Amino acid sequence: MLQRAFDPRTVWDDCDRHGVTHVFMVPTMFAMAVDQPGSGASIRQFLSMASAFPLALKEKMASRFPHAELFEMYGATELGLCTVLRPEDSLAKGHTVGRPGFGYR
Repeated sequence: MLQRAFDPRTVWDDCDRHGVTHVFMVPTMFAMAVDQPGSGASIRQFLSMASAFPLALKEKMASRFPHAELFEMYGATELGLCTVLRPEDSLAKGHTVGRPGFGYR
């Protein structure tokens, strides 16, 4: 489901209504939406890119949505996806950018 504009007040209700399983937003959007109404029960994975995901926000997301995994990705237009911080490392290694992607060191 794509939206014309981001509305943090309705994001989780929209996910519930449409059965969304994967949500891709930047950390600022997650921060704006985390305390808004809606269960997000259908969501299985959160994907984030574009800036650092604060550890406090990761903890809040994990507490609010224990059924969903968080993947953090870092890259560049000219390089593509360079690193991925997988869900199992997200809280324990929260201040890293993850492991190199395929073909990167």
